[in-house]
Amino acid sequence: MEIFKTSESIQTAAAHHPDAELRHLLSARIESLSDLLDEFPLSELMHVIVMETGDTAQSLEIALSLPSLNYEAGHGLDLSDPAFVPSWEICEAHAQWYEITFVLSSDGFGVVVYVPKTCTDATLLALCERFAETPVTTAPAMEKPHAT
Repeated sequence: MEIFKTSESIQTAAAHHPDAELRHLLSARIESLSDLLDEFPLSELMHVIVMETGDTAQSLEIALSLPSLNYEAGHGLDLSDPAFVPSWEICEAHAQWYEITFVLSSDGFGVVVYVPKTCTDATLLALCERFAETPVTTAPAMEKPHAT
């Protein structure tokens, strides 16, 4: 598991992480916060966790210091239960990654977690697969029709 808590480490990961898609996702997340970066350092807006093959849902909860997935390991999590809702704000599915955003305080501070689709933790993958949304992308501006 890679954890980035400083502005510099988050920026460095966005520019130099070995995974090209992850670099793109990190850069896009930073860009989404650009209006706030004049007032606040990036590290006061978000931290980043990159899960690696072999990491577990339990290790993620330990890294976040809270029961972030709304389940207790070993207590028969039933993902088919329609009442079950994970505690994240959103989980987005990308080509090779799930991007999970947790808002941890009322001022909007959050942790963005990247889970590779090659993750070996069956519970974490099942949660991501069930609750992941397709990211909303902005369509290019349409040209005005020309007067004829």
